[in-house]
Amino acid sequence: MNSSLKLIIITTIALITLSYLAPYIITAEASSLNTKEFIVVDIQWVTSKGEKAIAPGDVVSLTITLKYCGDSQVSGVIARLALPQHIVPYGGSEAIASYGGLISKSSPIVQLHYQLMVLSNTPIGVYHLTLTLDYDELNISSNSWMHKTETHDLVMFIVGRPKLNIAIVNKSLIAGSQKVTLSLVNIGEKTAWDVVVEVTSTSALILNDTIRINSIEPGDKEYVNVWLYVPSSLKGSTLT
Repeated sequence: MNSSLKLIIITTIALITLSYLAPYIITAEASSLNTKEFIVVDIQWVTSKGEKAIAPGDVVSLTITLKYCGDSQVSGVIARLALPQHIVPYGGSEAIASYGGLISKSSPIVQLHYQLMVLSNTPIGVYHLTLTLDYDELNISSNSWMHKTETHDLVMFIVGRPKLNIAIVNKSLIAGSQKVTLSLVNIGEKTAWDVVVEVTSTSALILNDTIRINSIEPGDKEYVNVWLYVPSSLKGSTLT
């Protein structure tokens, strides 16, 4: 080869993955030693990228909606989350939220907001959290405020997602028609299904611009071949 061409190929990967088990929370039954005035009625997990399936390395916005089931009034709610290993508060030293408004039977809904980070080395699996509520409740008979504490046991599922790393195997080309090989490695935690590789170039003519792969398992590597035509006028150039 007298002269070579440096090739940079811009690829677009489209992933259609199987529906994941979205992370959710289960509230345990109240015990006789821990009488609950609140119930958890809704949980919303959303990553910083807008995804509901939580994976290692994600920053997660957690919204917990509570409903007051008592017949009196409550104020000064402080809600602390005790987090398991691998899950930490994001932007602070403690996972804590508060609600300063008055809660009653006619206005029973409270929303608590948390920012959490799932560490990148977190194993896929089930994680347990404890929500502790401290608040003051009005004792109607004595017309005085009583401090109360209650806990809710929560369960969080870290399910992961696929993530593809793409590289060009042969970067030096000659003028004319030839094959370029790309490697795709799934460095994520879930299988990538129905992978579509779309290749575009502003310089060379791509002869097969779309390649489909049925699936790539976590840790597996797949190779795809792209056929293209390079005009002789581009000798010594860098292709994109």
